[in-house]
Amino acid sequence: LGLTFNCAHCHDHKYDPISQDDYFRLRAFFEPISIRQDRVPGEADPGPFEEYNYSKLRKIQRLGAVRIFDKTPDAPTWFYTGGDERNRVKERGSIAPGVPAFLTTSPTPIAPINLPPQAWNAGLRPKMLELLLFETREAVVQAESEFAAAKQAPSEVPQALRDEFARADAEFNAAVREAEQAGQPGALVGRQSVLFDATTGRRIIQNGLQQLKSLDDGTTFNFQWLILNDAHVNFQFAKDVVKGLTAGYVAFEKGRIISYQPGSFTEFEAGRYDFAAGQRRFQVTLVVETKADRCRLSVRSLTDDKLLVDAVPVALNGWNPVGDATKGISFDARTGSVVLLDEVTVSGPSVANQPSARLLTFDFEPPKYTDGRDILGIDGWANSTFGVGPATSVVSSTAGNPSLRDLSEKAQAARRAIDAETHPLRTVEAKHIAASAELVSLEARIAAERAKHELPPRENSEVVALTRTASRLDRDAVLRRAEANVLLHERMLARAEAKSMKDANRLTEIATAHKLLSASRPALEKARTAAAGQTSETYSAFGPIYPKTSTGRRKALAEWMTDRNNPLTARVAVNHLWSRHFHSPLVASVTDFGRNGAKPTHPELLDWLAVELMDSGWSMKHLHRLIVTSAAYRRASGDGRGARGEQDTAATNSPLPTAHTQLVTDPENNLLWRMNAGRMEAEIVRDSLLYVAGKLDLKVGGQELENSEALTTFRRSLYYSVFPEQGGKSAMGELFDAPDALECYRRSRSIIPQQALSLTNSDLVHQLSAELANSEREPDAERFVAAVFARILSRPPTTTEIETCCAFLSKPGESITPRARESLIRALFNHNDFLTIR
Repeated sequence: LGLTFNCAHCHDHKYDPISQDDYFRLRAFFEPISIRQDRVPGEADPGPFEEYNYSKLRKIQRLGAVRIFDKTPDAPTWFYTGGDERNRVKERGSIAPGVPAFLTTSPTPIAPINLPPQAWNAGLRPKMLELLLFETREAVVQAESEFAAAKQAPSEVPQALRDEFARADAEFNAAVREAEQAGQPGALVGRQSVLFDATTGRRIIQNGLQQLKSLDDGTTFNFQWLILNDAHVNFQFAKDVVKGLTAGYVAFEKGRIISYQPGSFTEFEAGRYDFAAGQRRFQVTLVVETKADRCRLSVRSLTDDKLLVDAVPVALNGWNPVGDATKGISFDARTGSVVLLDEVTVSGPSVANQPSARLLTFDFEPPKYTDGRDILGIDGWANSTFGVGPATSVVSSTAGNPSLRDLSEKAQAARRAIDAETHPLRTVEAKHIAASAELVSLEARIAAERAKHELPPRENSEVVALTRTASRLDRDAVLRRAEANVLLHERMLARAEAKSMKDANRLTEIATAHKLLSASRPALEKARTAAAGQTSETYSAFGPIYPKTSTGRRKALAEWMTDRNNPLTARVAVNHLWSRHFHSPLVASVTDFGRNGAKPTHPELLDWLAVELMDSGWSMKHLHRLIVTSAAYRRASGDGRGARGEQDTAATNSPLPTAHTQLVTDPENNLLWRMNAGRMEAEIVRDSLLYVAGKLDLKVGGQELENSEALTTFRRSLYYSVFPEQGGKSAMGELFDAPDALECYRRSRSIIPQQALSLTNSDLVHQLSAELANSEREPDAERFVAAVFARILSRPPTTTEIETCCAFLSKPGESITPRARESLIRALFNHNDFLTIR
């Protein structure tokens, strides 16, 4: 476009040259656009297109179909230098998207266009929906097969394992009772507590308190913790859990109890504790005073029943997690700390001296919380990105009394042995349930989408009903898949933990399973919350969703370019089409139709074909058919005779001059008295070699291939990459004038000795000549010559050619050797009739 619009004038139609600002406004029609990569049937999902980043090496994904869309239509266009958009010429300012002056008479006003559903969501295309249904049904069949096989396998837990677990569990429970009676329980409250072990690293867990519906004046937060190793541990009212910002906090650090002054982030010492004297277990209470934007902090040492901090005002700093997913609470054990946490509660304000109602309770008790497992993913507990491994936060029934640890581990080992027996069936059953639910959900979502976009539209009540059904089934499918994932990862963990202590991979597999569980458990909690939610009309899309409207700029520009008052576009198109068929354009300067360019050799023909193209609705197929059925195209390239050998005649039926006369008067064939002979393009040379040898892979479609593979693989040449940088052409393409991005308007042609050497000596040609020789096993020399001439040159040999070739192949009375056959074939590959299009 730049080359065309920057011309001075167009032949016969005077267009004023556009200004540089208008040129950049024209660019604003297309800038900024973004690229997307849609999945296509028969290929895996390519995922989102990786945006270009100057500081990062981009991984090219060759799957899918690459398309453009208007991501930020209002972004301005900048002037920049050196072809690098980072080099902005800021002093010149930017240009907002707008209409260039030369387009003010555009026949179509620029207005946003509502795109069809299949444009903004490629997953709604019929072929993609068929693919999704096929894949989901196949997944159900596979899950059914696995479930059937698992049910046939022995599923009873051996009695020996049951007995072992019963003994170990009884011993542990008896020890727990004895410890409680002696005042040395293994947990702070109940059977289990959470052990933060930050001997190395840092552990931060957080909770968004999504179940909390209000934060009233007088709401109370309580928890207990036992400090086993005193370094630094704190509780936070998190201002932003993602950014790690804090609104208020209480820290225990080497004998000091620290918090923020009300209305500020200034730390102060609210109290002290004597860790060495045994003050290690504490009850922490924070009473929220929302009107005063503060809390009343109280800390009691449960070891000696001493009140260390008595209702001291501390900062709240506007913290309120209700309806704000960025806020919550967190517990932070920094390096060197080992702490046991339990009984985290949130209670409403007391009314008329009545006991406060508990709004939330986290007691870390079974069966929801499992001894020895991390709490992440349960009741909304999540890991903070600011934590540092290998610190942990696992449920423990023995941390408060180490003497119970051996018995606990023995009972847990027995439980894992039982789980290892029962998990397989439960896992495949859950997988089968999930696959079936996903199929039902998919069918419901497809029905809802079709109802939304059908023409004529359906009744709104019917659409709403289908949409709500799809939403409910979709949430159920997500829940079933989340349940299956948790079971799968628990099975992975059980199998890893059941391995011998001597197994070198045991710890790695346990860590991997823990990591997967840490992700799948929160997903399960989220799915449960969504499934229990209110009626909704939203459900999972069939793929990425892109803007549903386009700017309309490209449409306006296209309609201006193709308007009948602007014949330039049609003339340029006709010139390109003519050049491909006749090996020479009507206007030699294909990039310049202005006064500086060449004049048409046939101006009336150019105009007539341009009008024909526009009158046919811009049908290039119509123009191709018109050209290839014309007398000019059907003339022979040698002596001026027609396709059937008779003398061509002009439209007036007057005989054409003889070829001899034409050679004298029009040696350049400007009057098209014969067909121009053309040199094969690089792609056609390679494909023709492969085709005559029976090796060309004719499969349609597929991802782009590296051009370095063009001599060892057999896909059609158009599937191999071409780029202007070094190495952007194959070895054969370098010799036979492969496409050049810098010469995209007209291909260059050359004849050099290396081309003949390549068609004689290259490994590919030797391989293909051997293949062709093996397929043509005709023992008679004359018949063999006729067969390979027809196959390679598409014509029979002349008498002289038969005699010469037969004399080369063998002496009279001798058989033809394979080497001679291959040599003749390579000679024909170098024949002018093979490389020339006539």
